[in-house]
Amino acid sequence: RINNELQDFKALPPQSLGVSPGCKSCTVCKHGLCRSVEKDSVVCECHPGWTGPLCDQEARDPCLGHSCNHGKCVATGTSYMCKCAEGYGGALCDNKNDSANACSAFKCHHGQCHISDQGEPYCLCQPGFSGEHCQQENPCLGQVVREVIRRQKGYASCATASKVPIMECHGGCGPQCCQPTRSKRRKYVFQCTDGSSFVEEVERHLECGCLGCS
Repeated sequence: RINNELQDFKALPPQSLGVSPGCKSCTVCKHGLCRSVEKDSVVCECHPGWTGPLCDQEARDPCLGHSCNHGKCVATGTSYMCKCAEGYGGALCDNKNDSANACSAFKCHHGQCHISDQGEPYCLCQPGFSGEHCQQENPCLGQVVREVIRRQKGYASCATASKVPIMECHGGCGPQCCQPTRSKRRKYVFQCTDGSSFVEEVERHLECGCLGCS
């Protein structure tokens, strides 16, 4: 359609499509912009708040009829979600996050009690413990992490040219402590910000176990 009248574009070359100087633009889209697609068709791009093939239908606000008790409704396309005020949680922000009362009856043996977005208490365990109430002591194990080792030489900052594998010991040992039981030293190249470099031996832990706490 052009000027709300049907036109036959099939016999025209592609470059003839569009609106020529002096002509009015397409008005078939009531509340939107008319865009030509392919060679013989147009589509409507609706303004905010309008929908439908011809942009003649008012878009319904998904938040209408939905209440967020202690929060604000946020439209997400054709759906919605509640953004809760501080101290409240749940899908409709109807759960009060009373951390003091909720955590008083939820014991965390080796951890700290927190309140989820849904208003439920849960335990964040200390290293070496697991379980719903942080009641299970994990065995003493080593975990290898790779990181850059840094040194300060005067005004220059120096670091290893590559990441060094370092074993961290975590877990329970009863009255003893989980710590490295075997190590070895290896030379690494350090590069500095002033252009200099040097070689230094770095101790790397290889195994973890239970030993007396020092």
